[in-house]
Amino acid sequence: LCRVSQPLEATQVQLLSEMANYLEISEAEVFGMIRLAGYVLGLNQDESCLEGDTAPFNAWGTFVPMTDVEARISLAKRAGLPENLQARLVSDKDEKVITALAANPCLHEKFQSELARNGSAEIRKIISENPCLTEDLQNYLFATGGDEIKSSLAKNTALILSIQAILVEEPGWRIRQHLAKNTSVQHELLQKLADDDAIDVRAAVAGNSSLSVELQTNMARDKPKVRKGLASNPALSSMLLSELVT
Repeated sequence: LCRVSQPLEATQVQLLSEMANYLEISEAEVFGMIRLAGYVLGLNQDESCLEGDTAPFNAWGTFVPMTDVEARISLAKRAGLPENLQARLVSDKDEKVITALAANPCLHEKFQSELARNGSAEIRKIISENPCLTEDLQNYLFATGGDEIKSSLAKNTALILSIQAILVEEPGWRIRQHLAKNTSVQHELLQKLADDDAIDVRAAVAGNSSLSVELQTNMARDKPKVRKGLASNPALSSMLLSELVT
């Protein structure tokens, strides 16, 4: 089936029908995904399976119009996706495919740049959270984006220290809250956030699994909302369990 380029034989039709029933999708969708898998695995050279509109055979061996969006979305999320396929998907007609590609941690630098500079507002937000985003592009997005971009950057687990240090001082507490949840924030900056005036920021810090035992101990004396955040921390010190019960 991965190699097929002609009307299907009877046994192939039967197999396609059984797969469609099992997956609870149409035979055309199954066939489109199989053709795409065949291309990725090198079993066929038919690049039409990468286009927005393909014409796979239906179970009766005739052509039907179809869009393999779900298959291309899955492909865009694939770890180690070859650069030539990234090049095809980055200009896909469907925004959902590009959205999936923007979040791929293996996205090549030149496609990161294209999406960061020319992508939609939603795409720019998503790529701002991508841990593979280069330092230059982090700085570019920070300089050219608004609060939504800053919030997305604050969630990036590979956020550079210079931007972390600026975001700690951001007037908008929601941006500081996103940063407070980031497990890669430098210890000194996390300590500063632990003393933030906004209780929601402190509660976010309390739930951060990279929080030191010393800071956990200090926050265990904070207000109930902060203590609740600390109780949900997966790295909570066993020494504080009884203190949070009281």
